[in-house]
Amino acid sequence: MPPTIDKLMARISRIDDEIEQEFKRKRTELNVDFADRRLRFEREALEQQQRSKLGLTQTLQDAELRNMSMVPIIYAMLLPLRALDFALTVYQTVNFSRYRVPRVRRRDNRVFDRAQRGHLNLLEKINCADCSYANGVAACVREVLARTAQHGCSSKHVGGSLPAAKRR
Repeated sequence: MPPTIDKLMARISRIDDEIEQEFKRKRTELNVDFADRRLRFEREALEQQQRSKLGLTQTLQDAELRNMSMVPIIYAMLLPLRALDFALTVYQTVNFSRYRVPRVRRRDNRVFDRAQRGHLNLLEKINCADCSYANGVAACVREVLARTAQHGCSSKHVGGSLPAAKRR
């Protein structure tokens, strides 16, 4: 006999409790917590990160030539990303307001907390911020495209294709 909805809900509740307990245990073990959707490290963890921090000079000395040669190409991607970000803003402003589609909030898709880690030097923080920005733009693009398809797709994703008579 299949379980009833009440039994399933009780099991889900127990599993939720177990997951929360495991999160608490891990946060304690790693000396971290979350505040305002950002990872916050406890003082002891921050001090440990500071001790393991490499200076900027040491980082540059340890860098391999093949990695350093890619830096201009990687940073050059910021220009098209900025252009895409601007185009996305214009697109949403014009189209989403006209069709009453809720705009994608940038702060929901961009998280810059990785650059705040204590063990990173200035160059590493800049690199982290650039990657966070790029991933945030990509997340915004995905969400804007999803909302556009949801509100503007002629088939409305009803499952299946058009009838054979309509395909010709």
